[in-house]
Amino acid sequence: MSIESIIAAASLSSPAASLVTQAFDPPILLKVFLFIPSFSVASVPRLRFNGDTGTTNYAYNVMDSNLIATVVTFTGLNGVAGAADGILLAKANSVNPVGAQLIIGNGPSQQHSVMFSGSQGAVDASAAPAVLQGSAIWANTARITSIQLDSPAGGNLGAGTGIMVIGISP
Repeated sequence: MSIESIIAAASLSSPAASLVTQAFDPPILLKVFLFIPSFSVASVPRLRFNGDTGTTNYAYNVMDSNLIATVVTFTGLNGVAGAADGILLAKANSVNPVGAQLIIGNGPSQQHSVMFSGSQGAVDASAAPAVLQGSAIWANTARITSIQLDSPAGGNLGAGTGIMVIGISP
């Protein structure tokens, strides 16, 4: 039987450049829920672990169901990246909300596999949101003990941005 418990939670009461969880004891598996209600500049959310901002430690692949072709305005965001400086959780720059659920392997002495699904778009039913799906790798073998969320395009995450981390242990 496994045990699930909330091991970290953080939120923004006012806009800020990033949101970081408190340090937590590393379980074997992480389930992460996040929601960003807005961005001050068009961007996508970027996830990093343990304060690691290295430019080659992450790789990701993001797909979305948006039927309109999008062009990204800052370098590096094309939906797929190897040797990246974080995990991008959406494909298209937007100021609209993004929500996601992630499953992250956190075993000892191994790279970390990430699978996620989510949505991006207006939350007022004026248009259908894009469905996001993706996978990623954090190549570092240290156990994950904190998670950072920010915007690679600069600007701020909106007030009400939140993240909750559930740890699953055997």
